[in-house]
Amino acid sequence: MAGRPITEEDKKRAQRLKALYQTKKKEIGLTQVQCAEKLKISQSAISQFLNAIVPLNTDAILAFAELLETKPSEIDPKLSEDRFKTKEMFQPVPIIGTLSNRQPSDYYRKLWLKKPDYHAVGFEVDLENPDYEKDSILILLLNKKPIKNSKVLLRLRKRNRFQFGKFLGDETFNLSGVIQTVETNEISYLAKISEVVRP
Repeated sequence: MAGRPITEEDKKRAQRLKALYQTKKKEIGLTQVQCAEKLKISQSAISQFLNAIVPLNTDAILAFAELLETKPSEIDPKLSEDRFKTKEMFQPVPIIGTLSNRQPSDYYRKLWLKKPDYHAVGFEVDLENPDYEKDSILILLLNKKPIKNSKVLLRLRKRNRFQFGKFLGDETFNLSGVIQTVETNEISYLAKISEVVRP
């Protein structure tokens, strides 16, 4: 039984995928054989997708996007990021810091996120503390301002360490059970905690 005919849109998706593959294979050192192994398909299937012999469906686009560490919309602009915000996804996340202020154990991890967002970064909880399990990763959304009652990661200019808390609105925070008013110019770092990935 023959597959569906290849459309102009299929060809454009394949061209975008092939261009991304050519760029990324140098950056992350991927061969078609390695792609096939990671995607659990044959090398000839990889070649057929890249050359528009077989059309790319949504699952294939998502798999290639994850493998090539790019957004699905880079392959198919119709697949906007918003469509996948509610779907759990294995996503590469840069780790930007640790609770101890030491270097992260990894600067880059692929994590399962319940709320995927391409603006997400990770923060490693590498010390025992009452708020979060040691070795968990806090997922921070740098593109979203904290809203009332959201959990936040905060560092004050006069302190060297990060604190966890809840933003209560109007420059008011609950930090370890203590309600404090903190003026904007006293804050050196503030980010909303979207979720926690446990070890």
